[in-house]
Amino acid sequence: MFRKLFSLMVMGIIMLLSVNACQAGTFQKLYEVRLSSANMSSDQAWKRTFNTMDGDLKVQFRRLAGEGDDKRFHLTVKLGKNYVFKKHFPEVEGGYSLMVIKDTSTSRMFYAVQSVDQAYLYGYEGETGKFETYIDSDNYLNKYNGDSVIAVTRSGNLILAFEPAYVSSVSPNQRYSFFWDDNTLWFAYRDLGTGYGSVYQESQ
Repeated sequence: MFRKLFSLMVMGIIMLLSVNACQAGTFQKLYEVRLSSANMSSDQAWKRTFNTMDGDLKVQFRRLAGEGDDKRFHLTVKLGKNYVFKKHFPEVEGGYSLMVIKDTSTSRMFYAVQSVDQAYLYGYEGETGKFETYIDSDNYLNKYNGDSVIAVTRSGNLILAFEPAYVSSVSPNQRYSFFWDDNTLWFAYRDLGTGYGSVYQESQ
């Protein structure tokens, strides 16, 4: 009887650890910078090179002097000597955050570009040879009209949150959790619902 109870306890502990391991995320924030007209002069550029599984990826975010507010910033991405992505971004209150994220289970690198208005997650996919837009916050339900936030939690989860500037556990907000799917070479996601505090309090 004692042996049977002991065996059941051991199996229960193993199952609990297995569930926790499955729930643990694999994402890690490697780098983050905030850029805006307040801290960048005209035609000033922020540049970084990141070593990836596909080679050196050179990311540049430039504040343009000769463009209107709707094309105030210009993002370019080069893999080696070739441009793989170019996009203009408008002037927005508070500017932009650029975050580099790694999936430690696959060694894939992703790049979040976001403002209070909109959030994107990009990444280079070697098999297709394209710099993909994996997440565009405009494609997800934001029924409370909250600010868009892409974040990596301390538990390693990749989250898209919509929340007001001052959020509490009872504030109207929404969250989605994202998981890399090797079969589709894309992200799957889960709707986590509402009723959270600020995702910044949980972020890496």
